Amino acid sequence: MLTRGRASARSPTRCVAFLGEKMLRVHFGLTDLARVRFGGAFPEDLAGACLEEALNRVHPDVRWCPPTLLVNRHPERDVHLDGRGLVVVLGAGCSEPTLTEEGDRPATLCCPLGPAPRPDEERLDALTGVFGRTRVRILHALRQESTTSDLAQRLAVSPSTASQGATELRKVGLIASRRDGGAVRHRLTGLGWRILTESPLRDG
Repeated sequence: MLTRGRASARSPTRCVAFLGEKMLRVHFGLTDLARVRFGGAFPEDLAGACLEEALNRVHPDVRWCPPTLLVNRHPERDVHLDGRGLVVVLGAGCSEPTLTEEGDRPATLCCPLGPAPRPDEERLDALTGVFGRTRVRILHALRQESTTSDLAQRLAVSPSTASQGATELRKVGLIASRRDGGAVRHRLTGLGWRILTESPLRDG
């Protein structure tokens, strides 16, 4: 069950906005936060999450930036819930996050579920030439959200190396980080996902 203690329409929580992209902005009022519901194939790892964390983890192109939910790479649009609330449906057959509205009923945000796209070897080699091997390995590992210590273990590097690499990637907007008790958790931003998985541009 989701907990709701940390999410607020006036929360000071720092968010990472999308840069240079068209997006959908879903504006929440105070009553809308209590009317967020999740449906579909709800992942077990979100069952104990707070509302803010769940909204940030439903899809790489979705970000909770109080009091607005941002949906990246979506036709430019502003939606005001005005007390209707929001239903987030996971794994409902959509290929990308899509918002639908029907009168005074809650707006519905459909988000696809499934394995994260895996970059091909040619792309990883090209990225290594730009970012360096360790930073590209960190990007690849963060297809799944991880703490600094998890990254260090998975990549067989020291915690300081993992932390330094994550810091450098965060500075250029490819990952976002947040404190979770005594740990720091990292995840790809929308830009990070695109750089890691989209086909490289070719001359001609």
